[in-house]
Amino acid sequence: MKVNVDLDYFLREWYWEGKDKILQRYSLGDINNKSKLNNLLKKRNFLGVSKLFSEISDFKNRVVIGGPCITDSKENITIESLNDIINIILVAKELKSLAIIYLSIKEEEIRNGGSWEKTKKQFEELILEISNLLDYKNILIFDTSVVENNILIKYFVGKIKFDVTDEELDKLYYIGNNDHRLKESSGTIDETKINLHKRFLVTYLPDFISEVTGLEDPSVFVVENIQQVKAIITARKISKNKKLFHLAYLPTPSVDGKARMYSSSNEQKLFLREKDYVLKILKEANEKVRQYYFSIIPYIGETGEVNMPKSNVKDYFSTINEVFKNG
Repeated sequence: MKVNVDLDYFLREWYWEGKDKILQRYSLGDINNKSKLNNLLKKRNFLGVSKLFSEISDFKNRVVIGGPCITDSKENITIESLNDIINIILVAKELKSLAIIYLSIKEEEIRNGGSWEKTKKQFEELILEISNLLDYKNILIFDTSVVENNILIKYFVGKIKFDVTDEELDKLYYIGNNDHRLKESSGTIDETKINLHKRFLVTYLPDFISEVTGLEDPSVFVVENIQQVKAIITARKISKNKKLFHLAYLPTPSVDGKARMYSSSNEQKLFLREKDYVLKILKEANEKVRQYYFSIIPYIGETGEVNMPKSNVKDYFSTINEVFKNG
């Protein structure tokens, strides 16, 4: 079956403008030149990359970073979070670089309260399983709730001069043709939200990555979806270090494709659950959404024989294969 993901369809549905306009707005380069990495990026629904001033192979001390949005994965991990983790590891493996996967546990404790210990354990186990499936072990899990990690983040938040307004920080994740959303703003600044956004920003900085890894002058490649693009642009602005690049991909769609999975109701999310559940949801999805899900299969699906007793990752991929094989 030929796979053809309609990127423009999803971008226009969510951001009110197509791929070309998005790339232009955020100074991202299209994925055109042929290379092993770019072939991977195209197959994984990447939209564009920060415009590089050299070939990736020329950059020394490369580090690939990123992390899943875990807010909606507290009880059950979403397929979106799974896809985020897979993309980070695949790019790191291709670049033969360290992968740092952030688990923003402390930020969830600040924002939503309660215990996130079970969620942390589930993600750590999932990352280990994906690492084994993809046969790549050069991975550091950075849990922001670990005392020394939280202290380091707070130190950088206090140290860095944020040359941006609170309003800019407040709207850090409004992207695309978002004028109408900005007009709906109450004008009230949420200090907790601003602090959280500062915490997220410092974790992108090459100086921060240097402290974490011990590498001198690292070249940082952020593998996250396009929703994070303004945050990464802002991080480059405040760091003054140009060795910070974004490899941006399409967020995982909801079941009906009308929104990002992250911003949808639970009925529109896909979770890592039993095969029958995934099968039912995908059979009801429209063809554009089915094409998207089929596009992310091959890299894991071909290893379906691997024994993974702790989760349903194997079942998830084999189930989608089954859906498309049988129409």
